[in-house]
Amino acid sequence: MMLLPVLILLRYPVDRLDYDLWWQMTLGKYYLSHHTLIIDHSIFSWTPADPTWVYNKWFGAGLDSFVPAREVSFLKKYRLEGPIFNDYVIGGYLIWDLYPDYKIFIDPRFMPFSKQVAADYWAFTGNPVTSETLQRFNKKYPFKIAIIHYRELPLIFDFLRAGGEWRLLYFEQNAAILIHKSLLSTIPPEISSVDLGPSRFQKVRNPEVLLNVFTLYVNLDPNAGRVIYDIYKKNISDCYKLKKDHLQTMEDDIRQKEHELQFMINGQTLPANR
Repeated sequence: MMLLPVLILLRYPVDRLDYDLWWQMTLGKYYLSHHTLIIDHSIFSWTPADPTWVYNKWFGAGLDSFVPAREVSFLKKYRLEGPIFNDYVIGGYLIWDLYPDYKIFIDPRFMPFSKQVAADYWAFTGNPVTSETLQRFNKKYPFKIAIIHYRELPLIFDFLRAGGEWRLLYFEQNAAILIHKSLLSTIPPEISSVDLGPSRFQKVRNPEVLLNVFTLYVNLDPNAGRVIYDIYKKNISDCYKLKKDHLQTMEDDIRQKEHELQFMINGQTLPANR
């Protein structure tokens, strides 16, 4: 059994950013002795270390912190009408988990799309999307559902602000699902009871995930953003060197959105930025 770490290394070579063979052997030994693939990496050092760092994605562990597994499950459960638009980052995963139920728009293979789709995609996403550019793009590529990773958060907001044509239907740890208003009358009624509240993220301990869902929530409802702020403050280790800065940024964003909301309630116009 103790040969297993060596076999693991042969099957899954050391990542180019992590050349320490002995560290990889330590991971293998830990997997075997503790019967787990999830490791709190702060246990190996007395100096402050980030316990949320995940090394073993090549085993499938920790993938929930990046790939839209739950979002895809939502699509498959409710059989929403396609075709779908997706961002470049998650195309490969969508092929693996969605095909043949859905076909993807683009994926990181790139070359199959190099003659037309890739150029159109980069031109579309390379600048802030307006109502006009979205309509033109959607006319050429008539998708009705969009699934967009949080690494493209500005694109999500561009869709939502583009003339009211697109609505936020569902979102989870890693991506948002948007639906064209023409499909609203066709969605199953049980979707309206799906929990979209911030408390469902109370067990998340990945700071990047919490920051992303915070950004989405705070732009929709500052009170929901405050809930994610509290979850981040509780769940993220004080050893994480960016925690203080992140909390300050989140606090500033909440106050700014509350300020904007109060102006809207009072029917006032926000003063121009100087």
